[in-house]
Amino acid sequence: MIALLLEIAYRFDVYSKLAVLPGLPMVLINMIAMSAAQLMAVKRIQKGKSGGLIAGIVTLAVAGVFSVWLASLWLPNTPVTLGRYQTQPAAAAFFKNAIIYFLPLGVFFLLVPFYAVCAAELKDLAVINNKPRDVISLTPKFLFIVFWGIVGYSIASTSWLLDNLQTGTYHSLFVYLVFLRFFVYFALALGSVIWYQTTINDAPRPEALWQHL
Repeated sequence: MIALLLEIAYRFDVYSKLAVLPGLPMVLINMIAMSAAQLMAVKRIQKGKSGGLIAGIVTLAVAGVFSVWLASLWLPNTPVTLGRYQTQPAAAAFFKNAIIYFLPLGVFFLLVPFYAVCAAELKDLAVINNKPRDVISLTPKFLFIVFWGIVGYSIASTSWLLDNLQTGTYHSLFVYLVFLRFFVYFALALGSVIWYQTTINDAPRPEALWQHL
C-alpha cells in the first residue's frame, strides 16, 4: 500500500483512489501467498521430500507478478514523480521496487528462515526420518550481511533520489512516504533476522542437517 501511494504521491489529488483500490487486494494476495508457501514447506518437510523451498519461492514470485499486474491496471503508465532526470512511469517504478525490495523481503528474510527453522524442529522431534535434500540454513551472520548490504544500497539510492527531486504540491508527502517505506521494510527484515538468530540459537541442531553458507 505504501509503495502504491508513493508512486502517485506527486499527483495525490488525482490518483490517490487509483492506488488505494488495488492496495487491499494486493495485501491479501501476498498474505495468502506467504501462508501457502510456508504451509507447503512444512508439508514437504514432514514427508521428507525436497522441493518445498523452491515451491515457496515460485509461489511468492507468482503472487508478486500478479500483484504487479493488478497494480498496473490502476497505476498510470506515465511518469508522475517530478525529478531532474527522466522518471519512470508509475507502473514501471512499482515493478522495479517489487523486484528490489518486496521479493527479497519475502524470500531472504521470511521464507528461507522459516523453512530452515521448521526443518530443524521437525527433525529434532523425529517427525521425519530423512532430511529433504534442499534444506539449507543461512547463518544469521549471512542474513545480516545481506540485510546491511540492502540497507547501504537503499541509503545511497534514496539520497540520490531525494537530491534530484523537483518541488511540487505534494513533495513533502512523497518524502514522508519514502522514509515510511524505508523504515517499515527494514523493521520487518531486521525483526525476521533477529527472530531467526534467536530461534536457531535456542534450538539443538544436528550437524548433518545444517549446511552453513
